[in-house]
Amino acid sequence: MDQLQILQPFSDWVSDVLVDIPDETVAYVFNIYEENDAYLVDITGTSTFDASCEDWTDDINWDSGNEMFIIPKENFEGDWEEIHDAIAEALEALMDAEGELADALCDSDAVAVGFIDGELEIIWQEE
Repeated sequence: MDQLQILQPFSDWVSDVLVDIPDETVAYVFNIYEENDAYLVDITGTSTFDASCEDWTDDINWDSGNEMFIIPKENFEGDWEEIHDAIAEALEALMDAEGELADALCDSDAVAVGFIDGELEIIWQEE
């Protein structure tokens, strides 16, 4: 499973979970988790964003709850860096597409992706 194979199910999942977002949400973080047999992704929304301070991710005011995007490891032959890149590329493609979902994400101050215990990559930031 590569970025192209991830794109449609990932887009469908984001569309399903990105609802009832508080007005105070200004940034989104797509968190990746590694389990024994799968990679999982959830989304958190934050009420602050400051690119110079990683603590902005602590101001969570919304999350996707138990609704996780699941990629079984048997369907993805890459390592953790490749799954990160595949999710980031799918997210960038989703944001480049026209539509309500892209508009919702691009109306924020920033969108980031990364492993829950690692560094975040800001893939979109309001200029």
